[in-house]
Amino acid sequence: MRLSAKAAIGTSLAVALSATLVLGYFSTVISQNLEAGVRAQVLSQVQRQADVTRAELGNLRSDALALAAGPALRAFIEEGGGGGRRAAIEARLVTLLDNHPEYFQARFIGLDGMEVVRVDRVGGAIAVTPGDALQDKSSRGYVRDMLALPAGYVGYSDITLNREDGRIERPLRPTLRVFAPVFDAAGIRRGGVVINAQARAILPPRAIGNLSFRVLNEAGSYLLHPEPEMEFGTELGTGAASGTEFATALLHPEAGIPGEVELAGSSGGGEALLAAFEWIVPDEEAGSPRWLFVATVPRSDAAALASPILWELALVVLLIAGATCLIGWVWAHKVTHRVDELAKIARLISNGDRDAVAEEKGTDEVSDMARAFNTMTERLRDLLAKEQEARELLALMNVELKRSNAELENYARAAAHDLKTPLRALSALPEWIEEDLNTMPDAVREHLEEMRRQTRRLQELVDSLLQYSILGRAGSRLETFDPRPVLDSVIAALSLPESFSLNRRIEIGRVSAVRTEFEIILRNLVQNAVKHHDREAGLIEVRVAEEGDLLVIEVTDDGPGVAPEERSKIFQPLYAGKSWDDGGGSGLGLAFVDRIAQRWSGSVRVQPAPGQRGARFRVTLPRQPREAGDHGSGSAVLAA
Repeated sequence: MRLSAKAAIGTSLAVALSATLVLGYFSTVISQNLEAGVRAQVLSQVQRQADVTRAELGNLRSDALALAAGPALRAFIEEGGGGGRRAAIEARLVTLLDNHPEYFQARFIGLDGMEVVRVDRVGGAIAVTPGDALQDKSSRGYVRDMLALPAGYVGYSDITLNREDGRIERPLRPTLRVFAPVFDAAGIRRGGVVINAQARAILPPRAIGNLSFRVLNEAGSYLLHPEPEMEFGTELGTGAASGTEFATALLHPEAGIPGEVELAGSSGGGEALLAAFEWIVPDEEAGSPRWLFVATVPRSDAAALASPILWELALVVLLIAGATCLIGWVWAHKVTHRVDELAKIARLISNGDRDAVAEEKGTDEVSDMARAFNTMTERLRDLLAKEQEARELLALMNVELKRSNAELENYARAAAHDLKTPLRALSALPEWIEEDLNTMPDAVREHLEEMRRQTRRLQELVDSLLQYSILGRAGSRLETFDPRPVLDSVIAALSLPESFSLNRRIEIGRVSAVRTEFEIILRNLVQNAVKHHDREAGLIEVRVAEEGDLLVIEVTDDGPGVAPEERSKIFQPLYAGKSWDDGGGSGLGLAFVDRIAQRWSGSVRVQPAPGQRGARFRVTLPRQPREAGDHGSGSAVLAA
């Protein structure tokens, strides 16, 4: 066997052994790091959900204290609970429930444990409970705890199923009760207030992706579980509890210290789970209950994450091994000197010497490599020159674009400012005319009022045009946030007519978007549904969800709908659909929505609502948008 062949075989064996060792080492390291990363993510998720719950508990605490010490309740107590004062405290409780959709009951309970005033949320409506329907709650533990609390303290019940007249309510409604004592001006205890909150609103979701959540009380009963039938086993008598699922004792770690643990299914038959836990204690001083938050993920998820990486690593190692064997074979055939020459030329080029040329001699493979190398370096020089030209041109274009955008924005702002000055004068002129003329014909007075209305309309139009022209030019910062409070804020600001009902379908926990643009979309679509409704009462549904890689925002109403011939016009700027006198606006609301969708390569379309009446506006945006300026590639899509 020739020496070159022996060298090639020896080099190949050495490379194969080295590749195996390297692959084994990195496989172990990658698997361990990925599992550690999964553990860290699970711990981070349980801490994040615990922080959200603490914030909600803090809001409940503030509302209970404000209600207990509020002037309406104080006046009700001190003046004997007369009709006017009762109406005031009832209105205060109604406002509390109206501002907090997660609250479904608020009460004032006397020292005898009897409900004095009670307001309930029933079927989406808020109603005051009549006197003959008030209940005696003196036997309930939370009432006894409330009447023993000192002034300024707030108590929390355990999370239990809601009961009415001593029976568990159906369908099941997990409830957290927050209560505070009430004292009069002389410091005499007069009773207490109780707020019933939907526990689902303050607890984490059952699952986020492959991550599952469990919440247990100190007795080991599940308050939240990925399998709903495991919840409230003690109250329902099903026997479902932590001891039936996990062999590991988890209920008594150090309170307040989050940690990690590996769990196995009961009797060792379930899949191993990586878990993290944290205790929630609303108020240590008041002796409140404790709840254990547990987040779990199958341990096999870490292996599933590692598998594609290990395959890629194996491929890279094999490629490196093959390249090494080739280099060894070339060395065995005594061509290393010429290869070294090529390497020298490559180093010169990498150091910036673009004129270096490899020597081309002979017709063997090394010579071919030299010629190919020279061809490559020549093309590289051409490409670098063209790249430099392109960079310079791009820089000039960017400068010009920024200048043009700045001029456009400055012009829009200046135009709006210049228009507002005469508009302010036009707004004031009718008042001056009325002050100068002691008496005037009714026709003149009507003309002056019409002048005011048209001036207000023009002011609104100028403001809307300015906002539309500069939308997105000042830069947008993407945020990740909970859409629920944003929707609540928008609905509160719109002050919808009482005859309108609004259903919320929030099917996503977090949204990645520009918060102000998200608010603009919701505000304009909901406002549009109310403004163009043809009846005194109506139903509006708002849905926020994920569909694949898309974030979907839908607003559906039961109004007159949108005629087919109108669907190609309603997204055009300044198209209001109806006149100002008939309740039309500036015609820019839907244009704002379309502009935002275009900016993020999304779309907006309108289609008939399911059923016989109404319209559904559907906005789709990227679920994970890229930080970018005005994309300009989206469009309004019209449904047939």
